[in-house]
Amino acid sequence: MEQLVPKSNIEWRYFGKIDRGVFQDFPKGRQEWAMLRSHLIHYGLQPSGACVEIGCGAGRLTNALAEDFDIVHALDVSAERLAQTATIPNQHKCRLHLVEGPSIPLPSHTCQLCISTHVFQHIAELEAIESYFREIYRVLSSEGCLLVHVPVIGAHSMTGDLAEVVRRKMKEGVKAMGLPLIRLLLRYGVRLPWTFDQYHVFSFTRLVSLLENIGFHRVELRILPWGGYHGYVFATKQLAFVSSER
Repeated sequence: MEQLVPKSNIEWRYFGKIDRGVFQDFPKGRQEWAMLRSHLIHYGLQPSGACVEIGCGAGRLTNALAEDFDIVHALDVSAERLAQTATIPNQHKCRLHLVEGPSIPLPSHTCQLCISTHVFQHIAELEAIESYFREIYRVLSSEGCLLVHVPVIGAHSMTGDLAEVVRRKMKEGVKAMGLPLIRLLLRYGVRLPWTFDQYHVFSFTRLVSLLENIGFHRVELRILPWGGYHGYVFATKQLAFVSSER
């Protein structure tokens, strides 16, 4: 089956070229990982072995992950971001992968943790997000863990009030109309003085259904005090469930 290449790759490669929005703030990366690590241990995973990070950016979190894992496979759609990650202090424990679509270039059952923060809400196609979840399930070892940051109502300062939802839906509609033109201009090399990107707000109920259908269990949402309280989904690869790995 032909791989789905997200349309949003175009803006994130552009952001990499102009070095917008991502910083090598290693102390911040360690702070966020310390918080996530404590919750992973509480959830039941002791960080060790191999880890996959989807959307590594400039390596802020990657560097912290490499302090606990033997190897970190860092994936990104931007060659410039991977070049930045190649300079992090713990780069000797990292393997860098330039990717196009929602695939993880690793064998099945090889990683203890697949993590992604501040990425999935910016992927254009929801089908691509589902494909990433299936790939994560494939590469995780038995009882390995998924940890993905996603915006949900109740976190990210979203109350779910009707007026707030209407404003958000209107903003999403404007983006839906404007993004195709912006992507076309970027594809032809036009340098823009302004940009905006895709942004999804997820339904946790639908995420649970999707992840359990793939074969994950123990799906949890934890709203954690990072960046004004963000949502993180935890899930475990179910030992006996094999149908999605065909």
